[in-house]
Amino acid sequence: MVSALNVTAEQIHGIKSSEQLVRLLRRLLHAEARANNIARRGINVPAQITVSDKGEDARIEWRGGPNDTDYLPARVSMFQSKATRMTDGKCKSEVKNKDGTLKEAIGESLEANGAYIIFCTDKYVGDTLRERVNAVREGIATASANKYPDALIEFYDANKISDWVNSHPSVAIWALAELFGRPVTGLQSWKSWCENPDLEANTYEFIPGRSADGLVDLNNVIRDVPLHLASPRAVARIVGLSGLGKTRVALEMFRPPDEGTNTMREAEVASIVYASTDIGAENLSLLFNHFRNENVDGIVIVDDCDIELHHNLARVAQHPDSHFSLLTLDFDPKSVSGDARVVELRRFDNDTIKSILKQAYPGLRDPDIDRICAFAQGFPLMAVLLGKAALSDIDEVVTLKDDVVLKRMIWGRDEPDAQGHSVIAACSLFDNLGVYGPSKRELEFVAQSICNTSFSDCFQWVQRFERRQLIQRRGDFVQVLPKPLALRLAGERWAEIHPDDAKSWFGGAMPERLQAMLCDQLAKLDFHPSAKALVEELCGPTGPFSDPEVLNTEAGSRCFRSLVETNPQAALNGIEIAYGSWTPEQLLNVVDGRRNLIWALEKLCFRRETFHSAATLLLAFAAAENESWSNNATGQFVHLYQLVLSGTEANGDEKLLVIDEALSSNDPRYLEIAVQALGHGLTLWHYSRTGGAEEQGSGKRLQDWYPTRDDADRYIRNILSRLTDIACGHTDFAEKAKNEIATRIRELVSRGFVDEVSSSVESIVERHGIHWPTALEQTYDVLQFDAEGMVPELRKKAESLHNRLLPRSLEDRLRFYVTDLPWDFILDDDGQKDVDNEIKTLANECSQNVDLTLKLLPAWLVGSHRQFFAFGRHLGENFPEPERLVGEALTFLENTDDQETSASFLGAFLAGIHPINPALAEQTLDTVSESPKLQHFLVDLTRFMPIGVREIRRIVSKIESGGVSPSEAQLLAYGSVLADLAPEEITPLLEALSQLDGDGHWTALFIATMYLHGDRKGRFHALREQVENLLRLPDLLTGEHRSTSDDHHFEVLATLALNGAPSTKDLAQYLAAEIIRLCKRKSFSYGRDHLVGKLMNLLFANYQKDVWPLFKAAIAEDDPLAHFHLEHVLGAGFDKGEGKIGVLLSLSNDVLLEWCREEPQSAPAFLAKIAPLLEQNGEELDFTPLMAAVLEEFGDRKDVLSAVSGNMYTFFHAGSLVPYFQQYVRPMEQLLSHRHKAVREFAKRQIASLRSNIESEKKQDEANDFGIF
Repeated sequence: MVSALNVTAEQIHGIKSSEQLVRLLRRLLHAEARANNIARRGINVPAQITVSDKGEDARIEWRGGPNDTDYLPARVSMFQSKATRMTDGKCKSEVKNKDGTLKEAIGESLEANGAYIIFCTDKYVGDTLRERVNAVREGIATASANKYPDALIEFYDANKISDWVNSHPSVAIWALAELFGRPVTGLQSWKSWCENPDLEANTYEFIPGRSADGLVDLNNVIRDVPLHLASPRAVARIVGLSGLGKTRVALEMFRPPDEGTNTMREAEVASIVYASTDIGAENLSLLFNHFRNENVDGIVIVDDCDIELHHNLARVAQHPDSHFSLLTLDFDPKSVSGDARVVELRRFDNDTIKSILKQAYPGLRDPDIDRICAFAQGFPLMAVLLGKAALSDIDEVVTLKDDVVLKRMIWGRDEPDAQGHSVIAACSLFDNLGVYGPSKRELEFVAQSICNTSFSDCFQWVQRFERRQLIQRRGDFVQVLPKPLALRLAGERWAEIHPDDAKSWFGGAMPERLQAMLCDQLAKLDFHPSAKALVEELCGPTGPFSDPEVLNTEAGSRCFRSLVETNPQAALNGIEIAYGSWTPEQLLNVVDGRRNLIWALEKLCFRRETFHSAATLLLAFAAAENESWSNNATGQFVHLYQLVLSGTEANGDEKLLVIDEALSSNDPRYLEIAVQALGHGLTLWHYSRTGGAEEQGSGKRLQDWYPTRDDADRYIRNILSRLTDIACGHTDFAEKAKNEIATRIRELVSRGFVDEVSSSVESIVERHGIHWPTALEQTYDVLQFDAEGMVPELRKKAESLHNRLLPRSLEDRLRFYVTDLPWDFILDDDGQKDVDNEIKTLANECSQNVDLTLKLLPAWLVGSHRQFFAFGRHLGENFPEPERLVGEALTFLENTDDQETSASFLGAFLAGIHPINPALAEQTLDTVSESPKLQHFLVDLTRFMPIGVREIRRIVSKIESGGVSPSEAQLLAYGSVLADLAPEEITPLLEALSQLDGDGHWTALFIATMYLHGDRKGRFHALREQVENLLRLPDLLTGEHRSTSDDHHFEVLATLALNGAPSTKDLAQYLAAEIIRLCKRKSFSYGRDHLVGKLMNLLFANYQKDVWPLFKAAIAEDDPLAHFHLEHVLGAGFDKGEGKIGVLLSLSNDVLLEWCREEPQSAPAFLAKIAPLLEQNGEELDFTPLMAAVLEEFGDRKDVLSAVSGNMYTFFHAGSLVPYFQQYVRPMEQLLSHRHKAVREFAKRQIASLRSNIESEKKQDEANDFGIF
């Protein structure tokens, strides 16, 4: 072994490449410098040796340290490299320029008392070598006029060079492999080690990541360990499970930087010997002793080094005569004695694994990377293998197939143990299982029912594998990792379990949560024959998962949801056995298990082979819908018909087959969903879906059907054809089908389906007539927004389609423009002008056709009409027989009981008449006012005309008599119809409404608020008394309110009143008393929290001295319910989670403490319950001065301490609770020396409770990583 390291002079002589020789010289200089503790920054070896070098191919110079070494004769040593024979003549001429002068670099070296060395591959002996040195000396003397008679000249021939190389084994190993093609078995230089194909080191850049637990940062490891090993006799060790990248980490520690940027690292690389234990421990020991005896310098890296060999080699490396350092690597993380530096690699965090995957496999999509990370679980090797498989055609990619790696991971260098293997294999059957705390019953089941061993033995093995990092603990739960290892073990274990035993576990023997974890792991075993066979048994006719009662439970459906991934066909058979023959009425009763069953069907629908049956069953559940969220059965079924990202591999024809079966059923529940699904299939502009169903089992992600252009065109045409047939033929769903087509016309036309749409529209118009406002709105949008980018032919067809839908007859035009005009038709001033002109034209035509107008009149008096005002006003201005129209309108309204009747059109008509014939307008209002059946239309008619005192009196009269209700009077709040009235003129209206309970009060506030909106005319001062009276109306705060807008109106008026001058002390006290009265009610409404909060801020900001005594008195009362609500309104309430304080804290600490002294029975505890407990003090949290004072004066009161505790445990939070509890520990510790014994005892209890909660929450946080909430 030792002799195999020697490089011979003949081998050096055989180097004919100048570049190779310079590379060798470079390594020798770095190795020599490192061996003699010489700074490497003085080494200069240009990469380009063919350029003008002024007589120099390499140089080393240094300060400090030795004056010379065995092969560096001076502190400045300059080398001329020659891969050729050097005659005397060449030696003389080599030092000269063409003009005969001495080369500059040689002169500089000799001036510095340096050495000039020719580095030559030729072999010389005795006198011949001296002759060459003398020839060089003669050449220097001639060229420099004998300036350097004592110049230090050396001539290194092949013999001297081979000796130099052999003094540095790392250089010898490199030279043998790189220059001479004779690699040494088991030993490598850094370069040959780096090129090992098993490392894949050149496939992607190294990612210096962090471990998942944060204990290991590879940036630090790569920086610190080489520094440690730079000193002779240093020992380090890197350990960790197979697959964590120990060898790659060691390699990257010494990767050379860019040329010349880190000479220290280059020297280390030049001094590295990588050894494998394949050459045997005895040979390694011999090699190490040789290195020690020969004073060899360098860093020796030994891979796969067990603990015993490590100790033996470390003893040699640490011997006083040793000059080398040692780094060992091993997959068995056993402890190391001595002073070796140990790095234990652990699982890496997901960011590191993602970075590796993105670097190594740029073709991977983010969802694929996330999925691989979930399987790799922090093991780089697993991630790389899974990434490579994901980009190949391999289906099964997640099992660990390498038996050697498997054995190393589980047992390290220990002998396998049957019981231990049984335990870890049994644990691998579950995604995770409970081992600690109340959850340990899950491990008890595993020990007794699967491993046939004691809980104690099982637990000991779990702990042992946990120490080996093969089992990860999160809270009370553990998980075998990495996932490929767990699945390999689980698959083997399932092959040994009889299906009857597994069935019995689901009969109640196995804890319920553990059943779900078993099925979750089974879901990843979709490639394993034993797992698939087991699911076939579980979902078969005698299995639990074909029983409708089992599936209609949360636990049963949850398990089934996972089993569909293991064996989709068997799971489909099971759910068909359970529910395939059920009617929609029966399926309505599937409630508890429905959510999971719909998710399971979603997965089954994704696969093409199970689509038809699964989609048919999903449709049946949709026909018996009993869920309201968007991804219910109906939503999932409808989504399947989206063109792209449909959530299924099935193609268009296969999907429409299910629709055709639904349409042929003639069941309206199926038909309605089928029409909705067809409509969704016409969506062409935007596609999205919720992810998840595509990730099933352990294989590749399933892919949605992505149609070709021809496939897509055919699919859209088939859908449009079916919807058109329904719209033209099926009376019950014709309107729905029409709407599905109409709402997607723009999408279809813009995507080129104008001919198909035109054909469909023509058929539907022939069947149902021209009035189709939704379709017309869509064609209008096409021309308005899309036509500019269309080719002329398509644009012409779009215009033709639009024109085909335009109404032509007067009745159709009236219906369209007056009643159903789409809002999009009025997009700008031009659009408004077009509509106004059309409305005027229609009004004129109606004025010329009195009989038709009167015939159509009843329709305008029922329901809503979008352009009623413009049309009615224009018609009133021109209609030749207004009395007749008014009379017929009043007769219709008086004799029609339809609650949809509306007088708005008649009001607009009167607005048009009023300037021309005010008498008719006034007479109409009088008639309406006097008619018991018409009185409720009075406000609706009045608001369209100028309103004065007379109109107000008329309305007030009817309000007082009950002819006009508050809700009808509320129309006066809109449209600024009262803006021209003076404050005193609307006062009667407000007073009349104030006399009515409930709605009357709120309507009065609404009208007053809108009348004063902006208060540009300064009306509030004149109306102030009336506003205050409104705010004092009974039960506005303590009674029922209609909506949040009512509270807004109250807030606006209260703000005006309480912020105004003069001071409104009485009103402030009244509102404070009302709030207190509200707090005493059981029906306290938190829905009014915003209003009450605003009022409290106003009261305490402007009237603190006036209202605070009222609240003090209320708190002093023995009323727990009132106290509870007062804590809410005086404290931060729902804003506590945002760090806000309540209005009570707007009072000074002195005022609050004086209050506590006045009312010690109630005040201190009340304050302690709602005041902030802590505040920031530098970098720490301490009790606030107020709370510290309360504890100082009243800390001996039990109720105060109880309130402090209640305050601590009343909070809002998102995320982990650990930081919340931790913030109180230090402040509580400071109370341990408090003067009150009660406070000290309280602090002890709280600290114990806080620490217990912290530990509990930490465990819960860890369990969250397993999806356990």
